[in-house]
Amino acid sequence: MKYYNLIKQDLELREQDDKKKIIGIIPYNSRSLPMGFREIIMPTAFNKTLGDNADVKALLNHDSSKPLARVRNGSLRLRSSDDGLIFEIDVNDQVSYQRDLYESIRSGIVNGVSFGFRVIEDDVEHKDGEVIRKLRSVDLREISVGVTFPAYESSESYVRELREELADRLPEGWQGDATSETGDQSTENTERNSNQADQEAASDGQQDSTRESMDAAKARLRLLEL
Repeated sequence: MKYYNLIKQDLELREQDDKKKIIGIIPYNSRSLPMGFREIIMPTAFNKTLGDNADVKALLNHDSSKPLARVRNGSLRLRSSDDGLIFEIDVNDQVSYQRDLYESIRSGIVNGVSFGFRVIEDDVEHKDGEVIRKLRSVDLREISVGVTFPAYESSESYVRELREELADRLPEGWQGDATSETGDQSTENTERNSNQADQEAASDGQQDSTRESMDAAKARLRLLEL
């Protein structure tokens, strides 16, 4: 199973000798955003990726049709520091979406970084009513920049797959419900939209159409839950 982890951070932009770079870090020992559980990247997590000189790709917002750089040709460079895995991407000014990304980061429109990986070794802990997954070794596949929503937007299916895979290591009755304020607010919005849809249906009698609209609204709201 391929997992994703979202980080919101201030990316560093560098420009020297007409060459542009995007620099960021995947921090160690820092809890991820809530997604029904939290993950912590341990300092050993990327040792195998770096040791194997794996051909990790950098993508624009998880879009494989919009590559930014890769390790193999030297346009993506990775190194481990005390604080985390540092990545450096060379921006190709000949590619329009790379120029646009650079300017979007500069103007503060996007600041999300997400990385895709497969787990090699991990530990699961239950602490203060929260599930913490410590990633000790992973196979890093991609780093995505310019991310607005994480790749686990469809969080219900993501958490369901995680629960099935880790069933023997999760607390009994664990449902993977998000614990963030964002999740609570999204629930309130969903209920409010449902009530409004019911009132509209009563007035015009278009029950079938209204149910379809409600389903679409709930789907859009789920995409906003981080």
